[in-house]
Amino acid sequence: MTRARLLRHLGMWVLAGGIVSTVSATVTSADTPCGECYRAAQEAFMKCMDNAISQEDKNTCAINQDEETQRCEAGECKAERDAIEKERSNAKKDQPQ
Repeated sequence: MTRARLLRHLGMWVLAGGIVSTVSATVTSADTPCGECYRAAQEAFMKCMDNAISQEDKNTCAINQDEETQRCEAGECKAERDAIEKERSNAKKDQPQ
């Protein structure tokens, strides 16, 4: 991971002297597979941060959260977006002109 990318990720979770994580992707409902994936990544991040001792540990937590979020985007969230797009496309085809 490049230094600039690491700094971007570190900036995501340092806020007002406390540590807060944010998900860089669109907020989704937690009752969807995509939302559940993000929720699990968030919970894993918070657990990691609770156990982190050094700054290096915290950096590793941020990197792991980014990787998990990317897996969500490439997996469950992509499938959801594709299904929604297909529904929209079909709905447009079914509308009278």
